[in-house]
Amino acid sequence: MKAFRFKEWKKPAQLEDVPVPDPRPGEVLIKIGGAGACHSDLHIMHEFEPASLPGLDGWQLPMTLGHENAGWIEAGDIAAYPHLELGAPVVVSPTWSCGVCAPCRQGATNYCEQEHLAGGIGRDGGLAEYMVAPAQTLVPLANLEPWKASPPTMQSSGAFHF
Repeated sequence: MKAFRFKEWKKPAQLEDVPVPDPRPGEVLIKIGGAGACHSDLHIMHEFEPASLPGLDGWQLPMTLGHENAGWIEAGDIAAYPHLELGAPVVVSPTWSCGVCAPCRQGATNYCEQEHLAGGIGRDGGLAEYMVAPAQTLVPLANLEPWKASPPTMQSSGAFHF
Protein backbone atom coordinates (compact mmCIF):
# COMPACT_ATOMS: atom_id res chain seq x y z
CA MET A 1 0.00 0.00 0.00
CA LYS A 2 1.02 3.64 -0.38
CA ALA A 3 1.76 5.60 2.81
CA PHE A 4 3.12 9.07 3.59
CA ARG A 5 6.03 8.13 5.88
CA PHE A 6 7.95 10.34 8.28
CA LYS A 7 11.43 8.83 8.48
CA GLU A 8 13.76 11.37 10.05
CA TRP A 9 13.34 14.32 12.42
CA LYS A 10 13.18 17.73 10.71
CA LYS A 11 13.03 16.16 7.24
CA PRO A 12 10.10 15.96 4.79
CA ALA A 13 7.99 12.82 4.74
CA GLN A 14 8.01 10.53 1.71
CA LEU A 15 5.39 8.53 -0.16
CA GLU A 16 6.40 4.86 0.07
CA ASP A 17 5.11 1.35 -0.49
CA VAL A 18 4.66 -0.50 2.82
CA PRO A 19 2.77 -3.64 3.85
CA VAL A 20 -0.88 -3.37 4.88
CA PRO A 21 -0.82 -3.40 8.72
CA ASP A 22 -2.31 -6.23 10.76
CA PRO A 23 -4.68 -5.33 13.61
CA ARG A 24 -3.94 -6.74 17.08
CA PRO A 25 -6.61 -7.77 19.61
CA GLY A 26 -8.93 -4.82 20.25
CA GLU A 27 -7.92 -3.13 16.99
CA VAL A 28 -9.42 -2.83 13.52
CA LEU A 29 -8.08 -2.31 10.03
CA ILE A 30 -9.56 0.80 8.40
CA LYS A 31 -9.59 1.34 4.64
CA ILE A 32 -9.02 5.09 4.48
CA GLY A 33 -11.61 7.11 2.57
CA GLY A 34 -10.31 10.55 3.53
CA ALA A 35 -7.54 12.00 5.66
CA GLY A 36 -6.96 15.60 6.67
CA ALA A 37 -3.52 17.13 6.23
CA CYS A 38 -3.22 18.93 9.55
CA HIS A 39 -0.87 21.71 10.58
CA SER A 40 0.45 19.45 13.33
CA ASP A 41 1.74 17.09 10.60
CA LEU A 42 3.90 20.01 9.43
CA HIS A 43 5.09 20.66 13.00
CA ILE A 44 6.04 16.99 13.36
CA MET A 45 8.05 17.05 10.13
CA HIS A 46 9.72 20.43 10.40
CA GLU A 47 9.91 21.58 14.01
CA PHE A 48 9.72 18.74 16.50
CA GLU A 49 12.40 16.34 17.66
CA PRO A 50 12.95 14.39 20.90
CA ALA A 51 15.35 17.06 22.24
CA SER A 52 12.65 19.73 21.89
CA LEU A 53 9.73 17.70 23.28
CA PRO A 54 10.63 14.94 25.74
CA GLY A 55 7.41 13.00 24.99
CA LEU A 56 8.69 12.25 21.51
CA ASP A 57 11.50 10.00 22.71
CA GLY A 58 9.09 7.03 22.68
CA TRP A 59 8.15 7.51 19.03
CA GLN A 60 9.55 4.95 16.64
CA LEU A 61 10.47 6.16 13.15
CA PRO A 62 9.57 5.62 10.38
CA MET A 63 5.91 6.42 11.04
CA THR A 64 2.95 7.10 8.77
CA LEU A 65 1.56 10.59 9.40
CA GLY A 66 -2.10 11.59 9.64
CA HIS A 67 -4.31 11.77 12.74
CA GLU A 68 -7.54 13.04 11.13
CA ASN A 69 -9.04 10.04 9.37
CA ALA A 70 -12.23 8.40 8.18
CA GLY A 71 -12.84 5.20 6.26
CA TRP A 72 -14.50 1.78 6.34
CA ILE A 73 -13.92 -1.10 8.75
CA GLU A 74 -12.07 -3.70 6.70
CA ALA A 75 -11.21 -6.31 9.38
CA GLY A 76 -10.45 -6.71 13.04
CA ASP A 77 -11.69 -7.23 16.57
CA ILE A 78 -15.16 -5.65 16.81
CA ALA A 79 -16.98 -8.35 18.81
CA ALA A 80 -17.12 -6.20 21.97
CA TYR A 81 -18.53 -3.22 20.03
CA PRO A 82 -22.08 -3.96 18.81
CA HIS A 83 -22.31 -0.52 17.16
CA LEU A 84 -19.49 -1.47 14.74
CA GLU A 85 -19.71 -3.80 11.75
CA LEU A 86 -17.44 -4.83 8.90
CA GLY A 87 -17.73 -2.49 5.92
CA ALA A 88 -19.28 0.30 7.99
CA PRO A 89 -18.04 3.88 7.49
CA VAL A 90 -16.35 5.35 10.58
CA VAL A 91 -14.37 8.34 11.80
CA VAL A 92 -11.22 7.57 13.79
CA SER A 93 -10.89 9.77 16.86
CA PRO A 94 -7.79 12.00 16.44
CA THR A 95 -6.82 11.37 20.08
CA TRP A 96 -6.75 7.96 21.71
CA SER A 97 -7.45 7.29 25.36
CA CYS A 98 -7.45 4.35 27.76
CA GLY A 99 -11.21 4.32 28.34
CA VAL A 100 -10.87 3.23 31.99
CA CYS A 101 -9.37 6.10 34.02
CA ALA A 102 -11.72 8.53 35.84
CA PRO A 103 -11.73 11.24 33.11
CA CYS A 104 -12.35 8.64 30.38
CA ARG A 105 -15.24 7.09 32.30
CA GLN A 106 -16.76 10.57 32.58
CA GLY A 107 -16.44 11.12 28.83
CA ALA A 108 -13.52 13.57 29.12
CA THR A 109 -11.16 11.40 27.06
CA ASN A 110 -9.01 14.42 26.17
CA TYR A 111 -7.97 14.42 29.87
CA CYS A 112 -6.98 10.74 29.88
CA GLU A 113 -4.52 10.01 32.69
CA GLN A 114 -2.53 7.59 30.56
CA GLU A 115 0.04 8.74 28.03
CA HIS A 116 -1.06 7.41 24.67
CA LEU A 117 0.22 7.44 21.17
CA ALA A 118 -2.41 7.93 18.49
CA GLY A 119 -2.59 7.34 14.76
CA GLY A 120 -0.17 9.77 13.16
CA ILE A 121 1.09 10.83 16.58
CA GLY A 122 3.72 8.29 17.51
CA ARG A 123 1.90 5.43 15.77
CA ASP A 124 1.14 4.86 12.11
CA GLY A 125 -1.67 7.15 10.99
CA GLY A 126 -4.06 7.51 8.10
CA LEU A 127 -2.11 9.25 5.35
CA ALA A 128 -2.11 5.82 3.74
CA GLU A 129 -4.45 3.39 2.06
CA TYR A 130 -5.06 1.57 5.37
CA MET A 131 -4.47 2.17 9.06
CA VAL A 132 -4.97 0.25 12.30
CA ALA A 133 -6.82 1.84 15.21
CA PRO A 134 -8.29 0.66 18.53
CA ALA A 135 -11.95 -0.26 18.05
CA GLN A 136 -12.91 2.05 20.94
CA THR A 137 -11.69 5.09 18.94
CA LEU A 138 -14.19 4.60 16.10
CA VAL A 139 -17.38 6.60 15.61
CA PRO A 140 -19.93 5.17 13.12
CA LEU A 141 -20.98 7.45 10.28
CA ALA A 142 -24.23 5.74 9.27
CA ASN A 143 -24.82 6.78 5.63
CA LEU A 144 -22.25 9.57 5.44
CA GLU A 145 -19.30 8.94 3.14
CA PRO A 146 -15.92 9.04 4.95
CA TRP A 147 -14.43 11.62 2.59
CA LYS A 148 -17.27 13.97 3.56
CA ALA A 149 -16.82 13.30 7.27
CA SER A 150 -13.08 13.75 7.47
CA PRO A 151 -11.96 16.61 9.69
CA PRO A 152 -12.61 20.21 8.66
CA THR A 153 -8.91 20.62 7.84
CA MET A 154 -9.52 18.29 4.91
CA GLN A 155 -11.78 20.92 3.40
CA SER A 156 -9.43 23.84 3.91
CA SER A 157 -5.82 22.73 4.10
CA GLY A 158 -5.60 19.64 1.91
CA ALA A 159 -6.77 16.08 1.62
CA PHE A 160 -5.50 12.72 0.53
CA HIS A 161 -7.83 10.26 -1.21
CA PHE A 162 -6.49 6.80 -1.92
